[in-house]
Amino acid sequence: GPFFTFDQDWSDDEDGDWDEEEEFFGFWGQRDEEERRREAAKRKAEDEKHAAVLGVGLDAGRNEIKAAYKAKALEFHPDKWASGATHGMSQEEATEHFKRINNAYEHLTSYK
Repeated sequence: GPFFTFDQDWSDDEDGDWDEEEEFFGFWGQRDEEERRREAAKRKAEDEKHAAVLGVGLDAGRNEIKAAYKAKALEFHPDKWASGATHGMSQEEATEHFKRINNAYEHLTSYK
C-alpha cells in the first residue's frame, strides 16, 4: 500500500511531527537505548557539577537554587574584591568562579 495513509497511527512519534533528528535516528525517532543512557549520564554529570558549585543537592527546588545562587553571587561579587574577600583567590580566579556560579544557576533553573 501507500507509504502514508490518513488513518495512520502517529502515536509512536514523540513530538507529533517528522523532523531531521527523527529521520537521522531512525523511524519515528527511536534512538539506540545505549545512546539515551549516555545522554542521561552526561546530563546528570553536568547537573552534579553545577549543583556542587552552588552547594545544593540534585533534588533542590527552584527556590533553594535561587537562595544558594544569591548567597554565592553576593559572596563572590566583583564589588567585594575591594575589601579583599576573594577567599584567597586571585581576582582572575574569583572572576572565573563568579562566572561558574552564574552558569550553574542558569543551567539548574533552565528546566526546573
